[in-house]
Amino acid sequence: MSRPLVVVLVVVLVAAVESWAAEPILDQESYHRYFIAWKTEFLRKGDGSLEPIDDKGKGPAPVVASELPPANWAAVDFDDSSWARHRGPLKAASSRMALICLRARFEVRDPATAGELQVSASFTAGAILYVNGKELARVGLPAGQVALDAEAEDLPKEAYLDPEGNLYRIGWGDERKFAERLRARLRAFEAVTIPPALLRKGVNIVALEVHRAPASELLLTVKPLRWREEAWRGRDYYWWPRLGFESLRLTASGGGVAPNVARPKGLQVWNQALLDRPLGSDWGDPTEPLRPLRFAGPRNAVLSQALCVGCPGALKGLKVSAEAPLPKAAVEVAYAQPDGDVPGSFGSLVEGPPAEVPAGKDGAVQPVWVRLRVPAEAKPGDYTGKLTIACEGTEPIVLPIELKVHEWTMPSPKDFTAHVGLVQSPDTLALHYGVEMWSDAHWRLIERSFQLLGEVGNKVVFIPAIRRTHFGNEHGMVRWVKAAGGYRHDFSVAEKYLDIAIRHQGKPQVVCLYCWEPYTGGKYLDHKAKGGGKGMCFTVLDPQTGKLEEAEGPRWGEAAVREFWRPVMDGFRDLLAKRGLEQAMMIGLAGDTRPTKEAGEDLLAAAPKARWVVHSHATADALWGMPVGYLCDVWGAPQAPDPPRRLYGWQNPFLRATFPRAGSNTVGSMHPNAPLAMWYLSLEAMQAAGIHGFGRVGADFWPVIPGPENRKKTILGRYPESGWGQLSMTESAPWTLAPGKDGALPTLRFEMVRAAQQQAEARIFIEKALTDPAKRAKLGDELAARAQKLLDDRVRALNYARSRGWDYFLSSGWQAREEALYAAAAEVAKRTAP
Repeated sequence: MSRPLVVVLVVVLVAAVESWAAEPILDQESYHRYFIAWKTEFLRKGDGSLEPIDDKGKGPAPVVASELPPANWAAVDFDDSSWARHRGPLKAASSRMALICLRARFEVRDPATAGELQVSASFTAGAILYVNGKELARVGLPAGQVALDAEAEDLPKEAYLDPEGNLYRIGWGDERKFAERLRARLRAFEAVTIPPALLRKGVNIVALEVHRAPASELLLTVKPLRWREEAWRGRDYYWWPRLGFESLRLTASGGGVAPNVARPKGLQVWNQALLDRPLGSDWGDPTEPLRPLRFAGPRNAVLSQALCVGCPGALKGLKVSAEAPLPKAAVEVAYAQPDGDVPGSFGSLVEGPPAEVPAGKDGAVQPVWVRLRVPAEAKPGDYTGKLTIACEGTEPIVLPIELKVHEWTMPSPKDFTAHVGLVQSPDTLALHYGVEMWSDAHWRLIERSFQLLGEVGNKVVFIPAIRRTHFGNEHGMVRWVKAAGGYRHDFSVAEKYLDIAIRHQGKPQVVCLYCWEPYTGGKYLDHKAKGGGKGMCFTVLDPQTGKLEEAEGPRWGEAAVREFWRPVMDGFRDLLAKRGLEQAMMIGLAGDTRPTKEAGEDLLAAAPKARWVVHSHATADALWGMPVGYLCDVWGAPQAPDPPRRLYGWQNPFLRATFPRAGSNTVGSMHPNAPLAMWYLSLEAMQAAGIHGFGRVGADFWPVIPGPENRKKTILGRYPESGWGQLSMTESAPWTLAPGKDGALPTLRFEMVRAAQQQAEARIFIEKALTDPAKRAKLGDELAARAQKLLDDRVRALNYARSRGWDYFLSSGWQAREEALYAAAAEVAKRTAP
């Protein structure tokens, strides 16, 4: 980069009034591309030195950092297509965010009539302003060469302390109360004139390089005002990131520059990053080229790309068709529906295009999802196809499809290693579609849900034996039939349900007979509790009429209870044995409330070879002498350690997953409106943390019960006696599929689970080679070291994303890392082949 034309050491106040009165070319509504780098935080000590510190403010700490952008990142011809696309302010989510590089485009159509161009920007903490790769101004940074990972100049004490000398508190209203004083955290460029010599006809780039300021020692030496709150909130109470982008504005006094502040006229098609949730207010930057849809992955994989179509008015007659890049490859086109969990977003994916996409206040937008199923027998290499986008009143747009096949074969979903525990809800389907339970129409709906669950390698099946569980089932799938001397048992519904699941999912790891609920007797996290509870609710079937009746069985500890349950357990075990699933037999469902001694011992006597399923905040390995076979926990859920310490979920003999609600450290709270990147990273993060995956997440528990304010709610916990409080599945994601016209539909986050499974499988394949001495020898030192570094780098990236760094991850080159993972799997496969 050249020497700066202007050095701004303070806020420049030149022609501000004229700048804001001129034609806006870029503003807060304009799109930009950004890149975020992170680095160990630094503290400015009292002697003026900088010390690296850890998350508790203690130092010196090891200095660890992510990759920086290339030196030419601000140049006009730099390819920023892998950077994240964004509008508006960009706040650092963590003090470890150290650098924001931002690029915004504008078009000079006629330099002679462009007039005077002026740029203004505000940010925290120090920045350099570039135009077409040439430095124009700087503030908060020293003159001369500045490294990309350098710290900005210190912020004044007013940025840390209120007028009474107290640290500002986060979340206590100080941001509003001291808004004017807190402007000390901002620096700015005001109406900096761009010399005409820096401009060129066509696309131009305004770039901003924002550096973090070091932490002031005031954060450690000044006692927080409300120290009692500080004691339990820790540094999140007052410690704030000293990096952020606030605003950018470009104006022109002449007419030779095209404004880039709103949706342009006419039809637009633009590339959409898979991890960037599309919104109805989105539009394409007209200065960005439409790039080919590029797929890269192994044989037998399902790869995805996305694009958006938009215009100011209604979209009519939209049709997207594909020419596959190689024989037997299936290219599937799906259209996102405006039913996302984030306001104004899209969620479900349908196969047919809408007849019309109506225009809202921001115009019309239709995201298009393109899946490419790579044949298992495909030869490695590069292939091309095309995608045609046609819309009423416009000429078709033809977009190239590029496919690179790597020489490794993805296992079928039935053989995936990582654990996905999505729970299917037959009762929800019946209520949503208004069909009779267990009718032919109902079974078709169940089949559709399991068909989709099979595509992501789902590994659990829950069979409610009792009524009114937390899953909201009115009746059990096991029915008691009156017979001489007592009851016999009808397993026909359970058998058919299980067979459908097996047909699509393969043999499950867990088939749980749901036969215990806290209302039958238990106490919070106390397996020594005794007594209490009521008899379990069960269903009586009249085989002549098909009528179902409600009944209440014996209580735990009563003389009849073991004989009541023993034939059920025996019948269930036989049912599983016929399908080779004896080892999958488990009973449940225990949570924070654990069964009483009587319940535990009675169930152990009735099913001595079974194991418990526990979905809990805390961990558990056994309940009353019966081992826990499947645990989904919250509080103790681990996170992947920073290499070189490494864990391997697939090596763990205990089937442990996380219930990914708030409090789970493995990847975070996988709620419906969580970042798509969280779902994308989930399974690899869990495997790298030493556990198998996630569970207690809903597949299709859609809102079907009338609730307050005309809002519907799910059937989870609809019976008061079986509400699970903060362990309700509503605390994470009750549904991963969406209701369609004829059954469940995939959603964007469902597609993220598919991508997560495939990446986890590639990782596990490489790890197995690296940890097997014979295979490791075949790899050789160079490939083994390179493959291990690739895996370690992925752990560091996902760990930083997990620590509130989702904005970082979107700009971090995740696309290239995904392809590199598959390329490495291919190399490992070739070296270790028999």
